[in-house]
Amino acid sequence: MTANQPPRISLDRPSVASTDDSRRLGVNWRASDPDGRIDHFVYASNPASVDRVDAGWIRTHETKAVLRFPRSAAIGRASAAGARDTERPQVFSVRAVDDLGAMSAPATVALVGDNLAPVVSITSPIRTRCSLR
Repeated sequence: MTANQPPRISLDRPSVASTDDSRRLGVNWRASDPDGRIDHFVYASNPASVDRVDAGWIRTHETKAVLRFPRSAAIGRASAAGARDTERPQVFSVRAVDDLGAMSAPATVALVGDNLAPVVSITSPIRTRCSLR
């Protein structure tokens, strides 16, 4: 008997819409399980950690979500100190959970102002498991 393999999850390209007082982030995701089926998903907006699921994460069977983030100041308005107000990044993270409880690595996107943060993938060197004997 082989060990349960975790599911895999990926995000489609998110959509961003803005108004003077808020931003809307629309996200869709896809998941697969190599040795079973996807049971549900958990997601969080601005989680304490994308590596640890806690009570702030939401359980769902949906494969999409729309999040709304208020702006800290209207676009183009100066703060009391005279400098433009900088908005803190907003982070969305989602994980798939399979029928045996295994959880995928997180799929994450960040929104900085009205822009999606770049996504970086390290492809070399390839990470391999090794054992010390």
